[in-house]
Amino acid sequence: MKTGWTGFMMLVLGATGLGAQSPAEIRGRIVEAGTGAPVAGARITAGASDATAAADGRFVLGALPPGRLTLEVVSVGYRPYREDLDLLPGIALERTVQLVGAPVELEPIVVQAPGGASASLDREELVRRGADLARALDGWEGVVVRRTGPFGPGSPQVRGSAPDEVLVLVDGFALNDPLTGRADLAQVASRDVATVRLLPGARTSSAGGRAIAGVIEITSYDDPRTTAAAWGGSHGAAGADAAGEVLGLHVFAKGERSPRDYPYEVPPNRGSGEAVRANTGGDLWQLSLRKSGGTEVQLRGSVSDRGLPGPVGNETPHASAQERSVFAGLRGTGALRWGLFGSALSTRARDAQPPIGAPYDVETQGWSAGGEAEWKRPLRIAGWRGSGVFG
Repeated sequence: MKTGWTGFMMLVLGATGLGAQSPAEIRGRIVEAGTGAPVAGARITAGASDATAAADGRFVLGALPPGRLTLEVVSVGYRPYREDLDLLPGIALERTVQLVGAPVELEPIVVQAPGGASASLDREELVRRGADLARALDGWEGVVVRRTGPFGPGSPQVRGSAPDEVLVLVDGFALNDPLTGRADLAQVASRDVATVRLLPGARTSSAGGRAIAGVIEITSYDDPRTTAAAWGGSHGAAGADAAGEVLGLHVFAKGERSPRDYPYEVPPNRGSGEAVRANTGGDLWQLSLRKSGGTEVQLRGSVSDRGLPGPVGNETPHASAQERSVFAGLRGTGALRWGLFGSALSTRARDAQPPIGAPYDVETQGWSAGGEAEWKRPLRIAGWRGSGVFG
């Protein structure tokens, strides 16, 4: 009898010891408070165990020691969750955790565009770099000037832009061609310029829609003294310019002649030897009149006549091109600022005896005119602009 009672007690105590060592378990879902949407990827920890919520928000933490543990849940964009739990041996505890949203606060990020930087050249540097702005600005600060022949139009490009995406202003008046939108920098002599300023990047808010790639601002050189200069070179190259005050107007005039019929070395793939490069010469004449004061007046004109020699090996000794352009502008300053401006140009290309194809004689003419008025606030109260092509 005594032995039986002792065996019974040992069985009960053994069962109790086994139950005390049975692990506990926590299982459930992580959802968003208010919507009940699952929060996938939430990290759940309890003691030394951890898990990650599945796509449907479910999780399981197994093999937990019985007793008191802290359940912690964290996820980006939500407030951390903490709960103290009493775990019984061998019991699986179910929990649905609702996370409350908490937007992540980051440090402010300030982005500043670098397009505000500008560069400039003064008159002395411009004259050193070239006789006209097409030569002086080529290769400066990302500016590339595309030019056909010695007296052909010189159109600027800024950092890979198209030529019609660069606005060129001379004392506030646009130099851009009314037909193509391009500006001819060859029309402006370096000696007639005080400064050139380049504003790279879009400036549409202050300079209009043509300033997609940048703005080239040109300020004319005013000096009451009369100045003159002349130069010459081989093969008929020559030029002269003069500037001064006449009847209250600042006058600048320039004439230039490019080399004609000069000898050159023929490359080996063309037979070697020496030949004469014919039909290469040209003449350029420029005149500008300016008046400053209450009412500003500006008048510019340019005439060029040049040969089109063609490439070596396929010469065009009878081809030629002529360009004529004129610009006139009036501008008033004060509380009410106003301006009137107009330009006209004509181009002609011809070849009576082309080496290939039929003879041609093509002429194009165009004009542009406009006006505007605005208060200094500024508030534009009137404006008009027109353009056309004829010929």
